[in-house]
Amino acid sequence: MERIYALALLLIFGGFAVYYAVSTPYTLHHSMFERPSLESRNITQTWDNYLEKCSGEKIMENQVHALHEFSQIFENNVVEWDGYYIDTKRKDTKYSMFGNE
Repeated sequence: MERIYALALLLIFGGFAVYYAVSTPYTLHHSMFERPSLESRNITQTWDNYLEKCSGEKIMENQVHALHEFSQIFENNVVEWDGYYIDTKRKDTKYSMFGNE
C-alpha cells in the first residue's frame, strides 16, 4: 500500500514538473537582471572601460557582477573605435590534419 502512495505522489510531482517546464518561457537573460533595451544605441564606452568591467579577470573575481555590467552597458549596443584588428593563429604542430593549419 505504501508503494502505491509513493508511486502516486511521484507521478503527481512529475506531472507538475513537466507542466512547469513546458509552460515556463525560455529567457536569454538571468531573471534577476533587467532586460536591456532591444534597440541598439551608440555608447561612448572605450575598450579600457570594457576591460575594467567585463574582462576575464573580473569574471573570475565576480561572475554575476561582470555579467550584470555587460548586460546593462555593452550588450546590444554600438561602439565606434579607431584601431587595428590583428588576427594571430599559432601553429603548434608540425603536421597538418583535418585542416588544423
